Amino acid sequence: MEFITLQTYTFPQEMSVVRSLLESEGIKTFVKNEILSQVNPFYTNVGGGIQLQVMAEDSHRALEIMLNHGLIHPNDILAPKNKVPFQHLTSKIPFLKRFEPFYRLMMLLTLLLIPLVIIIYMIFKP
Repeated sequence: MEFITLQTYTFPQEMSVVRSLLESEGIKTFVKNEILSQVNPFYTNVGGGIQLQVMAEDSHRALEIMLNHGLIHPNDILAPKNKVPFQHLTSKIPFLKRFEPFYRLMMLLTLLLIPLVIIIYMIFKP
């Protein structure tokens, strides 16, 4: 049983509309990262967005339903965006790729802020 990400959302309200439609058509859905968006909405895209997933065998039917109801554009089917640019770029950094996207962000911010704090301290020290 393999799940495929149909679409990624920033807001849970958008995802809920599509999820309700698909479930009313008898398609089982799974939502990834929904809790993250409820805990802190600003971290939603860092974790890859709210991902609406369906079982692989239902994916074509689900896309057809979404297309017929105007919830996706035909170009979205041809070129899906499964990875957030931040997630994709940081997965290429050797020591960061083994961590979750949230921890990657925290590490990069720490690495950027420490030199900045040192420079500011050196400039304004008494």
